[in-house]
Amino acid sequence: MHSSEIASLKRRSLQLEKDLAAMRKILEKAAPSEQPEVAVPRITTKGFIALRKRLGLSAESMAKLLNVSSATVYNYESGTQPRKPQLERIAVLKTKGKREVSEILSTLG
Repeated sequence: MHSSEIASLKRRSLQLEKDLAAMRKILEKAAPSEQPEVAVPRITTKGFIALRKRLGLSAESMAKLLNVSSATVYNYESGTQPRKPQLERIAVLKTKGKREVSEILSTLG
């Protein structure tokens, strides 16, 4: 008796999973992307150097803020383009002043 109920539930579960997959496909076709694309901020080598100087930061301090190594900061200043997470952090740093950045650095240790 129980085995027939279990088999029935398994069949029903499989059918529901198939129906769900079909509905997802229909929804994806109807609205391919509901999330707007977030524009990744661009920064030039000169702009990065100017930002670091404006904030009065050493390469090591800038590295702490961006969560990268000091060598990576030097690479950014040599023309290597930062990755998206670092670009987002750089965009935030552009809105900060020296005092705010020094407070952030003091909390980082």
